[in-house]
Amino acid sequence: MAQKLICMSEKELSRYDIIKQLIDGKINGTDASKQIGVSVGHVKRLKSLVSKYGAKGLIHKSRGRAGNRKLDPKIVKKAEKHSIRTT
Repeated sequence: MAQKLICMSEKELSRYDIIKQLIDGKINGTDASKQIGVSVGHVKRLKSLVSKYGAKGLIHKSRGRAGNRKLDPKIVKKAEKHSIRTT
């Protein structure tokens, strides 16, 4: 069975390492929250995501999607067509 490649940012990768240490019992939740810079509650949430989905759980869910403020290409084309050129 082929494995999927997961691209993670440096921030996500360091978070994953810290959460893995937490799951393995090497550090506690307070230490993990200080290292990551988030609340203990958020560390619990991250821990449950890693436990359920693995490293994939820490990747931002909007990755690869167009932003919600992105304009329709038709509107952009229409605006470019009607813009006044100053040069």
